[in-house]
Amino acid sequence: MANIKLNLDVTADLDPKGIRKMLWIVDTDVEQVNEVETWDEIIERTIDYYVVFGGKINEYHRKEINNIRKGLKKALKKFDKLVGKYSMNEGKVL
Repeated sequence: MANIKLNLDVTADLDPKGIRKMLWIVDTDVEQVNEVETWDEIIERTIDYYVVFGGKINEYHRKEINNIRKGLKKALKKFDKLVGKYSMNEGKVL
């Protein structure tokens, strides 16, 4: 039985529509996957994880969701800070 070894490069980047997911087989330098998962898809899937029987989010899961919200706010603040830092119009966010 032959062994096959693949070098993969997997990345996820921000895109105006959501998260762009890419997969490359490094040895061939051929992109295998390049797709965008929309913000709506990501948010809806994430919320669905926390909805329990009866279609509600219980208090334990609400704490986790609040932590996700805090993380998103922190990430957006960092994004705006770096855009301002590297912007060519005197540090203002575009």
